[in-house]
Amino acid sequence: RRDFSITVGMRWKFDGSDWTNYSSESGLGSGSYKALAEDKDGTILVSQGLTIYSFDGNRWTPYVEDKISASAIASVAPDRISSMVIDKYGNKWIGTSRQGLYKFDGTIWSSYLNVKTLPASFVFNILVDRQDNVWITTTEGLAKYDSQQWEHIQDPITNNAYLFFMDADGLIWLGKFGGGISKEDVKGWKIYYEEAKGGRFERQAYDIASISQDSKGNLWFLTIQKGLRKFDGKEWTQFTSENGFPENATYSMFIDKNDTIWIGTSKGIYRYDGKSYVVIDDEGSPINKHVNRVSAGNGDDIWFGTWQNGVYRYDRKSWSCYTIEDGLAGNHITNILPDKNGMMWFGTTNGLSCFDGKKWTSYGTKHGLASRHITALAIDSKNILWIGTMGGLSSMSI
Repeated sequence: RRDFSITVGMRWKFDGSDWTNYSSESGLGSGSYKALAEDKDGTILVSQGLTIYSFDGNRWTPYVEDKISASAIASVAPDRISSMVIDKYGNKWIGTSRQGLYKFDGTIWSSYLNVKTLPASFVFNILVDRQDNVWITTTEGLAKYDSQQWEHIQDPITNNAYLFFMDADGLIWLGKFGGGISKEDVKGWKIYYEEAKGGRFERQAYDIASISQDSKGNLWFLTIQKGLRKFDGKEWTQFTSENGFPENATYSMFIDKNDTIWIGTSKGIYRYDGKSYVVIDDEGSPINKHVNRVSAGNGDDIWFGTWQNGVYRYDRKSWSCYTIEDGLAGNHITNILPDKNGMMWFGTTNGLSCFDGKKWTSYGTKHGLASRHITALAIDSKNILWIGTMGGLSSMSI
């Protein structure tokens, strides 16, 4: 039997006769240790800050269960991860729905949650610009961090902002609740579309659901139920049901290398080739399905995530559908992400799934996920997959 004790800054073992002290030389990090436990396999675990270490009898190592590590952000601040961005230095910026913003540089966690840093605790989206400034949208306005201090930007031009988009020139666009569109440039912020009037229920049909840019530089703004807007740098063009745009609720948009626009709707997929809209009714396609995610795959593949009916793959020739019966963790898709190794990753409301082109592998809380409900996915330069969930953040070496 191994009897351990911990004190602030010190780790001891007593074997009945002698005491042994463990330090950084045996693999532990420096600092204060808060908790000590033994798992069902007899492994000794200690927590230090945001790291858990396990003991093999000789050395201590950071604890990872079945490849997935549930970060201590899940236990320190169990919360829904609303957004996640990895900057060019490898810093992870994590937005939450109640606990503000976190930053993880690979070693140290930093928390940003007070009136001097964030306008509100609910972070919608995060963007890092070309000057390495960090921008966030919250329920109470926009904020910008220049690595030294936070600036709150709260005025009619930026209020109610939800989505960020940085165009090919590095300029930042805001998509707003109620359909408002603003752009930031050297002269300040400019409004291009005013927000719709009325109550929240009436205005939500105008909400900006997606922003993208084609190879010609045209910007495209998809609304929930009030059509598609195109900006060519000078003029705006509005596409509505009057000129062929679907009347269905629209949720996602993807522009392929041919500048064809693929739009996920509440009743399937629409495609726009620059001339006309086409309802996708090919055999095997998600006809009349709620398509809430559209994403590039590997090669020329396009993937479509649905709400209730799994995922569909289009290889430019035929369609394939995958559900829980094929090994997908859940049929409600929340995220789609390809990696550089040719794998496709899918977040669902019931776990994480990976597809290698032939077989599916799925992960849940028993593998270390902080929660089964996935809300965000990102891959860093070290090929680590970061998984935002309804219960915190997890990571996985891929």
